[in-house]
Amino acid sequence: MKKLLLSVAGVLSVVACGVATTTDSQVKLRDMTTEEALADFDTLVATFRDQYGPLEFKERRFGFNFNELTQSLRAEIEASSSDKEVFNIYSRFVSSFRDGHVSIRFNGKNTRGENSARIPLFAEPIEGQPVITGVLEESVGARGIEVGDIVLSIDGTPAADLLEGFKKTDAFGNPVSDEHLYYLLFNRFFEQGELYPEGKTARVQVQKADGSVLEADLTWRRTNDIRLKLPDAGVSAPGRHLMIAPRAADLNKAAGIDKWGGPEPFFKTAQVAEQFGFVEVKPNETFLQKYGLDAETAPEIYAALYEHNGQNVLLIRQRTYSTETYERHFDYLAAYRAILDQYDSLADVLVVDQTNNPGGFLSYCVGFSQLFMSQPGANFMQAMNADRKWIDDFRQYAYETDPDFQSEDALKYLAVANAVERSYDAGESITEPVPFFGDNTLLPDSEYTWNKPMLVLINELAGSCGDIFPMMVKKNQTGVLFGKRTMGLGGNVEGFDLSASRASVRLTRGLFTSYKVDGAYEDADFAENNGVLPDIPYEPTLADFHQGYTDYVRAFSDEATALVGSTPSP
Repeated sequence: MKKLLLSVAGVLSVVACGVATTTDSQVKLRDMTTEEALADFDTLVATFRDQYGPLEFKERRFGFNFNELTQSLRAEIEASSSDKEVFNIYSRFVSSFRDGHVSIRFNGKNTRGENSARIPLFAEPIEGQPVITGVLEESVGARGIEVGDIVLSIDGTPAADLLEGFKKTDAFGNPVSDEHLYYLLFNRFFEQGELYPEGKTARVQVQKADGSVLEADLTWRRTNDIRLKLPDAGVSAPGRHLMIAPRAADLNKAAGIDKWGGPEPFFKTAQVAEQFGFVEVKPNETFLQKYGLDAETAPEIYAALYEHNGQNVLLIRQRTYSTETYERHFDYLAAYRAILDQYDSLADVLVVDQTNNPGGFLSYCVGFSQLFMSQPGANFMQAMNADRKWIDDFRQYAYETDPDFQSEDALKYLAVANAVERSYDAGESITEPVPFFGDNTLLPDSEYTWNKPMLVLINELAGSCGDIFPMMVKKNQTGVLFGKRTMGLGGNVEGFDLSASRASVRLTRGLFTSYKVDGAYEDADFAENNGVLPDIPYEPTLADFHQGYTDYVRAFSDEATALVGSTPSP
């Protein structure tokens, strides 16, 4: 026994309590061989070629050739000498599509035993400049860096130049949304290549509110943390299709706060509370029971009433269309019905805050849209990648709905499967837009609909289903959009893994839009890279930020109350 303990001494570290812990040498992996790296890359390329719906759309939009791109990057892998280089090449391949739904995450330990380096600061763009919006440790604040400082450079490299570097391995596809990659100034990842810091410290230069410049040397915290994986796409049953921005989890983790999908409006500040007098409201037991809920199981939804320009405004937050489980979204829809129904008679106008919404379940998003439709309108549509997987999936959905294939819903799923098969047999890469479920017409909610004026707040961090809801509002003219263009993440998301690198990849399987009577769809009709434009543009300013967003709230409240007396157009 003594001899055995000695033989494993270099493998196990025995602590005082007698529990064996893994040493750093055990968690580090050897670099992949060139053959392994190429095999993973070939799998990556083949899967994108076969299953990535917007491939030809992207080639047209961004002027590249898929085969030439892959040949060039494959040659780089053959010449590479480390996992760091290979991971960077994989990341550049994925980011070349400029698709916020596409991502690659490296889940295993690398040869250095670390995956990220962080400084406890958070930066986000305001008026295009990287502004410190989070000082996450007091020790950093003690160095003189404060919320509101503008980051000028790190280690002498201007912040704007670093942003251009980040876009090579991370991209949303919307240049305004891409500015949010400023969060990577203080959150670096191993696959970023030369942008991954080698030194122990970073010299951070910021501009203070008075115009003076401060420099501080801050320590990089090396960590084994990996980027969070998203929930499974959940396509095993009808309607369970996830449309969410993969980097939402990264951003939340980096910031330590809910930048995407936060439960309360980003503009809910002390200054706004003082000037506008938001009174938070909840549905009572009577209205909860009316829609099949009770106080213990009802989801928490932020809602508030306030008075502005002599009108009563009801504000509700739609934070995300991703729920704890697919089935749980039905409870959220019921809770929204209860809130809207109870306060319908008190409010003159509704403001839906859908800013910073990273998306989620398609059926939840479409169901939410139906709450604001007084009459039938255009439905959500998607052009499907023409492949056997879609054919099999939709036939399976039809079978799960009705094994005898007699019900209306089952027949609709079969119709979609047949549409994909026709394009597949014709050698087409993608179908014409077809209804993902249902038909071309979207009906109002059968239990409750809001029939008063509505203003919807959108911004460049509203993506995926965060694009779909405003798209449906605009198409069916059920409300007015206020803010900034949405992200433009335009299709459902599915994932696969690579064996040698242990990377998790997610890609887009189609292009979504809304129904057009003439059936003549152009690239501009799809949400991908286009997003949804506001009816009333407004961009929060640095002054807004410093004043607690009171000007922003006043601006949208003025526009909302101006709608009172109008009726939604059919």
